[in-house]
Amino acid sequence: ANIWEQFTVKKIGTNKIALLSYHNKYVSAQPRGNIVADRSHCEAWEHFTVSYSQDGAVPGRSNDQVLNVDGAPSTAPPLYDAVSDAVPGRINDKQEYTFQGSSISLLGHHKMFVKAHDNGNVSCDQKQVSSSAEKYKVVTIRPGVIALKSVGRKFLSAQVDGSLQWNRETANIWEQFTVKKIGTNKIALLSYHNKYVSAQLDVSAQPRGNIVADRRNCMAHEHFDVISYYQDAPDIKDRWEQSSVTEKFAMLKHINKYGEN
Repeated sequence: ANIWEQFTVKKIGTNKIALLSYHNKYVSAQPRGNIVADRSHCEAWEHFTVSYSQDGAVPGRSNDQVLNVDGAPSTAPPLYDAVSDAVPGRINDKQEYTFQGSSISLLGHHKMFVKAHDNGNVSCDQKQVSSSAEKYKVVTIRPGVIALKSVGRKFLSAQVDGSLQWNRETANIWEQFTVKKIGTNKIALLSYHNKYVSAQLDVSAQPRGNIVADRRNCMAHEHFDVISYYQDAPDIKDRWEQSSVTEKFAMLKHINKYGEN
């Protein structure tokens, strides 16, 4: 079961669920008997009733633990309540966050800024934005899903054990985060592993100011203020990567004549 074969379960009611695909679309049963996974909304046709086996257990599920094929409990999260918009892998359509500016900083609950260290470590221990290490570019993967790129051109990555590393060359699935809008200029980040990024006040951690991605709930420690910057122009490498062939020829002509600006 690769990522396209994985579905997020949303609890609608008693014995009733909806299934959300990796592509952020709901599975939907159509009147003529066909079934698709292309719906952005979750209404009656996207609701499914779960049938019980004779022993009263939900197939593949037991006592709020999702079972593997061999019957051993897995680490999959429980069904999510219908009144919550914290569905892993998806943001509420009415709560999509729009990033502004060319780069951002993230301020944690304890009023400390998130920092990308040169050695790949991540901390949330900076009282102010004093260097480019506290600024990062937002790379949009698809609507509602982003990657964060440091000044060293590395991507933030959430590991299976809940740790964070800022040392990846490319933005694969572990480097992608679903954005949940909490309020004005305030967001939460949900990793590919369905865990929220959380800023902890751990003075003994190295580097000081621990930040993890292992929280199943989205509370105050999982909220981050977004500070946007508009004066940072894209560097020449970013502009080159994002340009067409015609634009690249024009850039080379400009650089030969005027230099990099």
